[in-house]
Amino acid sequence: MLRGCWHIVLAVGLALYASLAYSQDQPDAALEREPITEPRQDEGAAARQGDAQNEDRAIPDYTPAFERIESAIRDLVSEKDENARQRQDNREKDDLEAQQNMAFWAKFMFWATVAAVIVTGMGVALVGFTLRHTRRAADYAGDMVKEAKLTTAAANETISVTRDIGQKQARAYVGIGTVTVKMNDDGIIGAVVEIENTGQTPALNVICGVTLTICPFPLRKPLPTPKEPGVLRSSAILHGGKHVTIKGLTLPVPLSPEYQRDFTESKGAFFIHGAITYEDVFGEPHFTKFCLYYTGSWGGEHKPDVYSTGNEAD
Repeated sequence: MLRGCWHIVLAVGLALYASLAYSQDQPDAALEREPITEPRQDEGAAARQGDAQNEDRAIPDYTPAFERIESAIRDLVSEKDENARQRQDNREKDDLEAQQNMAFWAKFMFWATVAAVIVTGMGVALVGFTLRHTRRAADYAGDMVKEAKLTTAAANETISVTRDIGQKQARAYVGIGTVTVKMNDDGIIGAVVEIENTGQTPALNVICGVTLTICPFPLRKPLPTPKEPGVLRSSAILHGGKHVTIKGLTLPVPLSPEYQRDFTESKGAFFIHGAITYEDVFGEPHFTKFCLYYTGSWGGEHKPDVYSTGNEAD
């Protein structure tokens, strides 16, 4: 805009300068065009011509200057319009190029977004696939752990059973062996008790308590629990396949003929009962309870029978 104004001012100045130059050149041109007259011309003609020349000098012709000014202004306006059109064209071209660039980048961003969505979807699907297989693998691992635990438990149970079987096969088994009842004519009755270990390994800390009791037969109530002074004990180590005999077991007083007759009529019985406690070589405690009886004829030596109750072992 400033550049156009400067152009207009410059054009106006040039026009004024040209008009002044033209006005100064007109008298000389008039003189050149004026014909040379003879001296004989009269003074009136000279005066008229001088007045005409003065008149021509007094009224200058500005038409060419105005035409040049108009032409310059028209050129400036045309140049300004051309510059405006050029700027408008450039602006429109820039806007069009910017719009094209925006459309290109918008299209590029659209396809980039589509690609990102596809890649993200593939990533999510891959993660889901991985998680599913990881979960399946975890389930398989859990099942394998369960199977391993079950296998281990079964193996431990097998080992425990095998160990128990081995221990039971090798452990000591202490019980009553041969028992003999001895009855004298003077009414004294006693017994000889044999304790034996039928196992393969020694029995440790073997303690045997034997009690002799006379009771009506059959028993109407459980045998009385013996007190400590009435129990004969023997503590020893009994090796496998060996036995030990406990002798001298007798009642402290002889039986009367009435008791002897009850034996003969099976109304009374002589009971040999007690318990054996011991430990095997594996450190496990064990026990054996026994209850034997004899009823019948009096005198001599006899083998007692096993009573229906009071016999158990672990």
